[in-house]
Amino acid sequence: MAITNLENSTIKLVDLDTKENSIYIMENKYTEEIVLNRGLIGLEFANACYNGSKLFISHFADELNDIDDIAELMLLSKGFYYRLFDAYTDVLKKNLQINFLATKRVMNENIANIEVRYSDISAKASTLIIGDTIATGNSIVAALEHYEKTCKIKRLFIFSFY
Repeated sequence: MAITNLENSTIKLVDLDTKENSIYIMENKYTEEIVLNRGLIGLEFANACYNGSKLFISHFADELNDIDDIAELMLLSKGFYYRLFDAYTDVLKKNLQINFLATKRVMNENIANIEVRYSDISAKASTLIIGDTIATGNSIVAALEHYEKTCKIKRLFIFSFY
């Protein structure tokens, strides 16, 4: 069960009328800074992403701590900014294996398709953590479909700024 209130961050459950899936909206100064300050760049941006990731991991610490079969699926290149490995190890004091995957948007007769150009899925796990900036969601869907060709996903935690 997620921890809804931390000292400097809250999450709210979005009602989806389903018990199989849950979406939470996280509010704190780091996520607000990233979403509202379009001029945020460089080290300030990287630090805001990392601090937001630490709070994300903290909200789900009880749940994540009980999972042994877990790995990150890092979507290159935006996934680097989330620093989920660092946040996970700092908060939970446990190692987090990382898989890497790169997608590319390819135009074909005015239709955009997503292709997986590179993948290293050597840390197969049924629970994944992903940090990604989601616009249309097409890249993350392509990445998950590619991952599932080698390993079935049972649980998925996505941390995203939109």
